[in-house]
Amino acid sequence: MYGYLRLLAIGSQGGGTFMNSPTHEEKRQIFEQHFLFGKLSNGEIDSLIGYTRVERYAAGREIFGKGSPGQSLMAVLRGSIKISSLSSDGKEVVFRFINAGEIFGEIATLDGGERSADAAAMTDCELLVLNRRDFLRMLENRADLCMILLKILCLRLRRPANKSRTSFFASSSRGSRKHCCSSPRPSACAG
Repeated sequence: MYGYLRLLAIGSQGGGTFMNSPTHEEKRQIFEQHFLFGKLSNGEIDSLIGYTRVERYAAGREIFGKGSPGQSLMAVLRGSIKISSLSSDGKEVVFRFINAGEIFGEIATLDGGERSADAAAMTDCELLVLNRRDFLRMLENRADLCMILLKILCLRLRRPANKSRTSFFASSSRGSRKHCCSSPRPSACAG
């Protein structure tokens, strides 16, 4: 599926088994297939790749912990990652699995805040890491990419609000909607 999974020789680090470093072309393919980075020119992608480094993690090893500083985003070259957090009663809640070809860690990289969840290697992994300062430098020169990010963030913010409105209207549909506003249309009550 992904050409960059074509890795040749096996090496070892930290008890895990790893392959040779990916080629420039393999790194480029990850960026080209991403919804945001794919909008960059070949020259811009090549420039961005020049700022990246490859990190290797053995299966079971923590990549970052919730609350740690978000100073980079990562692309999975090989392996799979689990994004999770502990619930208030101490049980692990798995948010998603990230596989080869996917990028993660963008939220903390964008705002410079703390990581919102834990990330751990499910299998031996190779990650392409891009530091926040280099990512932001690229965004400074591309207002169109900033607009895409703003739209995505707005969609994410609206999702929980829409779910709240939907559940409110579902629970109040037996009664009157005048609890919210005088309009018979739920969309008219939205802020």
